[in-house]
Amino acid sequence: MLLVDDESAVRRYTMSLLEALGYSVISEPDGPSAIRTIGERGDDIALVLLDLIMPQMDGFETFEQIKRLNPSLPVVLTSGYDDERLPSRFADIGFSGFLQKPYQTEPLVRILDGAKV
Repeated sequence: MLLVDDESAVRRYTMSLLEALGYSVISEPDGPSAIRTIGERGDDIALVLLDLIMPQMDGFETFEQIKRLNPSLPVVLTSGYDDERLPSRFADIGFSGFLQKPYQTEPLVRILDGAKV
């Protein structure tokens, strides 16, 4: 699994949560690093947790690049913005799901089970 988030505290917390759930996690701080990692280690990545708002390359730009490299790779959009409309706004774009930050264990597990990671 690839976790992409520009906030180091969020990455550390999420990595420890995912690893406690038994997942192997690669972490990247931004879109360009994520794209490079997928290019180099794409076979090791079953799902991407992708932050919406990041410097350099936002979640949408990163998503487009990911889908060019691997159209079948599931990508779950994440955001700390408390906006109930976010999941429905992005459903038609092709994201595999949406998670609100801070992550809660139950919704996270539900998304991962749904993606069959």
